[in-house]
Amino acid sequence: MSQSNLLNLQMEGTPGSWIVEDMLFDILTAYLPIVSPVTALEAAQEIDKLFPSHRAEIAGEERESPGSFLAEFWDLFFRVTSQISYATDGMDRAVQLIQALHGLPSETIQLQGDRSAELWSDLPYMSMAWSERFNQTTELKKQRNLIGLRALMMNEDIGGGHARALRSLQNSFECELDSPDDPVVMQGHLPIALVWLEVSTLKLWQCCKEEALQQEDSAITIWEGKKGFSTARFQFWLDRLIQKEMRQGLDEVYAEQVERVLRNMTKIMGDKAAGAI
Repeated sequence: MSQSNLLNLQMEGTPGSWIVEDMLFDILTAYLPIVSPVTALEAAQEIDKLFPSHRAEIAGEERESPGSFLAEFWDLFFRVTSQISYATDGMDRAVQLIQALHGLPSETIQLQGDRSAELWSDLPYMSMAWSERFNQTTELKKQRNLIGLRALMMNEDIGGGHARALRSLQNSFECELDSPDDPVVMQGHLPIALVWLEVSTLKLWQCCKEEALQQEDSAITIWEGKKGFSTARFQFWLDRLIQKEMRQGLDEVYAEQVERVLRNMTKIMGDKAAGAI
């Protein structure tokens, strides 16, 4: 596979410390550019060939456990994709690669303890690695890219994400602001929630119509309706976002995103009123 790195992606690790990681990184950087001739299936097959029981012996490299390989691969995957804008085709290609891995021929593998999983159909360690990488990421741009990737995955019913999206929306729209430009909300929670709402408007609306996650809720919220997703709660989020004080502390780039989100949410609510959704 080509060694090109057209997106100038960084491993953010120590190249050479694990030869297999270097090889995985080369596969990802060759595949992810939208101009790459490498298909998702081809990249997935190359990754699968590096699984401990599938690869030929590499001089100086011991075979790691299946769990160790998967944890390291998914952490690398999310380190790399956090550098790609969630609003570009490159992130769509990342999702397509996950789907291609999920569709590879399945086999049962043993994990820690007595646990087992199907490789790759269960996508073991993927969600855990995403959460750990997100929690370790402090740069807001990368956080938003990781959320955008998770939202795109949720749109394709990969790896859940619904509960995390709900918590994000609660943190942004269901707490009292200490001031009109509360930095925790305006420059922390709200920019993250906007990604969920922009990328997954229809999926979130579907969750609301189905009244999903009725047992999920935060302890502190000004929302007084039923728990979980609901159409009334969707309307509440929209109303809160429309309020001037919810937006006046935002950077200009986020203010423009708010307008796009408002148009999408308002259209959905208008379609609902017209009986179209």
